[in-house]
Amino acid sequence: NTLPKRLIFTDSMLGNGISAGGTVFKIDAIAFARQCPKAEDPDLLVDFFVELLLALPLSTTKKASLKSILLSNQASNSYWTIAWNNYSSDPSTANENILRIRLNSVLLELTRLAEHQLA
Repeated sequence: NTLPKRLIFTDSMLGNGISAGGTVFKIDAIAFARQCPKAEDPDLLVDFFVELLLALPLSTTKKASLKSILLSNQASNSYWTIAWNNYSSDPSTANENILRIRLNSVLLELTRLAEHQLA
């Protein structure tokens, strides 16, 4: 019974948030990613998230799957690097949405992994 509740919690925190006492609490995926020293590098960003959120190491295959979300299935890391740098130099709504959609998707995927549930 706790697994569905954990999934609902993480979905809510990455979505519209959870309201308590008149305050809405939610995860700001972009602010979270900014904590990574090299967030413009999709490999290092995935490693950063994995290290913080998972209790067990993640296979290269699963990391590649997470990275493909950031890259929108593009072959080159430059897709994410350009998106990150564009947002950094111009935090417009359009640039923010590009990052937020991909980061939220990566974080949702991470929180659904068995390795996260064992944390």
